[in-house]
Amino acid sequence: MYRDKSTDRQIMRFGFYSKNDPSREIINSGIFQSSQDAAIFFAAMKGLTVNVFVDLFNITPVTDGKF
Repeated sequence: MYRDKSTDRQIMRFGFYSKNDPSREIINSGIFQSSQDAAIFFAAMKGLTVNVFVDLFNITPVTDGKF
């Protein structure tokens, strides 16, 4: 967990991976205030609605490249 110095809000790194991937390899990650914010961003990045995105992918906190 990090703290955004400009806004003093807590932020975390979240990543997403395909639910079909047994190795759970992170496809992409970013820093967000919540997993919901991450879902909205990642869904838009993939050109999907949030509902479709969460049906296909899992979002997880990422620490040092691991989850």
